[in-house]
Amino acid sequence: MTGPTPTTLRLRRRLAGIKLLRDGKLSHSEVARLLGVSREAVRRWAVAYAEGGAAALAPSPGKRGPRPALTEAQLRAAVAEAWGGGDGRTLAELLATAQRRHPSASLSRSALRRRLIDLGLWP
Repeated sequence: MTGPTPTTLRLRRRLAGIKLLRDGKLSHSEVARLLGVSREAVRRWAVAYAEGGAAALAPSPGKRGPRPALTEAQLRAAVAEAWGGGDGRTLAELLATAQRRHPSASLSRSALRRRLIDLGLWP
């Protein structure tokens, strides 16, 4: 048997926070500390609850988790395209090429540099 889904747990946490606020026992800041969220998140929950009740606290399905990282093959292909033999190799050029080739992949300059070092493609 499986437990509650992450979505259900988020809704329960939000409802618990609203209950604490409505009972007048804790402030927004205290609820935030207790639940491990920001004071702004608790404020948004309170506004949403006031406007739409419990249904307004349901997490939105907009985000689907972290974006995928580039595979080693994708990274090597981007390196070959961006740096194909030239001396003026920069992370910015490679990052732009990788993002153009794989727009759904998550990539920052620091993550790119670490991956290149791990693959032996960066000094």
